[in-house]
Amino acid sequence: MPESDNPYRAADLPTGWTTEAFDALPVPELIEHLRHLDHRMARHPDAYGRWWISKELSEARRSLVRRGLDQDSWIPETGRAR
Repeated sequence: MPESDNPYRAADLPTGWTTEAFDALPVPELIEHLRHLDHRMARHPDAYGRWWISKELSEARRSLVRRGLDQDSWIPETGRAR
């Protein structure tokens, strides 16, 4: 699926994303990026690719926890982007 079909915007992260890059994002931008990753992972045709996306998704969720937010606070009330 082309990236243009993703309704969520990816954050502009530096090359070689790190914990610090996620922690530097404002909360609304981090949440939008989480939704972007979830949408992308759900539609990725390759299991190995989904696995790599899941690693980034997990680190972004940990960034929410480090801020004192629930790790699932990014999920819209209607459920996951999937």
